[in-house]
Amino acid sequence: MRWLLCAAVLAWPAGATAEPRGLVVLSSARDRGREVVLVDALRIYMRDVGRAVRLGGAAPATADVRELERVADEGRRAGAEVVVWFGERGAAPVLYALRVATLELRETPVEPDDPLLAARTAALKVRALLSARPDESTWSVSPETPPPPIAPPPAATPPVAQRPVEPPSAAPDDAPLENPARAVEPAPPAPAPPPSTETPRAESRKATTAVRAAPPARAPRRAWVEATVAYGATLPTAIAWVRHGLTLRFAVPFSRLPLAAFADAAFTTEPSAIFDGSSVAARVWPVGAGVAYRLRRPRWQLSVGPRVSLQIVDANAVSPAGRAGAARRYSAGLGALGEFAWLFSRHFAAVAAVGAEALVPRLEFGAGPGRTTDLGWVQFNFTAGVLVSIP
Repeated sequence: MRWLLCAAVLAWPAGATAEPRGLVVLSSARDRGREVVLVDALRIYMRDVGRAVRLGGAAPATADVRELERVADEGRRAGAEVVVWFGERGAAPVLYALRVATLELRETPVEPDDPLLAARTAALKVRALLSARPDESTWSVSPETPPPPIAPPPAATPPVAQRPVEPPSAAPDDAPLENPARAVEPAPPAPAPPPSTETPRAESRKATTAVRAAPPARAPRRAWVEATVAYGATLPTAIAWVRHGLTLRFAVPFSRLPLAAFADAAFTTEPSAIFDGSSVAARVWPVGAGVAYRLRRPRWQLSVGPRVSLQIVDANAVSPAGRAGAARRYSAGLGALGEFAWLFSRHFAAVAAVGAEALVPRLEFGAGPGRTTDLGWVQFNFTAGVLVSIP
């Protein structure tokens, strides 16, 4: 009976300290597409190491101790070693990883413009985090949590062997029962490893690799200039002056704000109309500028903002008698511009834009004392083209 009690006491710590072998991915509403790609990559890279990937609840809004304890508790219930989720630091996307057993929080930068590449890189880093010791991980420690204690070099802590416990039946019947906590005693330290035969340069390179710090999180790269080439049509309220042509637009994004300043110009056709037997034609050269607010995501971008323009109008008329005249007039345009861009590459995007503006003052043209015409009091612009980011 005594040997059964000893066996149960020795078996209980081993079963109680068995570490879970799983991974939980928390979700957030703004990174839903990126999380789907990450889960697929994690399931591929964790398949051969026996780690199950599960979806968890909502990602924490902050990295304070209370939120981390909640995340760790959810990971324990799911049988997970590590819980990961997407977040932001300094407007740059990062991936957080929390070790459930030690509440050790780490982070790594995420490529903002290529979700597939970012998911593969993050999955490989999570795999390395699960298989390596804490001091061998290439992840950076989040400054919001205290850093983990630095483990001594491997040579300074030789492995400790455990002596097998003699079966209780070998002890005499009248021997007292030993303390279960002292049933396993450490053996004497193993002898120090033989001196390394590596060259001094190789040893120096190995030491440098061991203490190299992880790179800081990179801020998302932004374009200095964005050039748009589009073709479209201008529809004024006076249908006779509908025109179409090429539009060039240049935008300069602000460094830290979701804003961009832009300027554009259009080269359109010269419509004409017959009034009182006279031919009246007008070519309009619009030049505009404005500021747009931007909502940017990894695959698309939405911009909207006010726009002002100068309408340079070159008009000419020819009467039935052959008399001709020409004049240049100016008008201002006050309106707004909206633009949608599909970012199919880091440097290229497909763009569609729509704008509306009121003309002040409204210009009128005529070839004589009879009926006159005007360009309308409001005009609408519709364009589609290609956006190029430089660099």
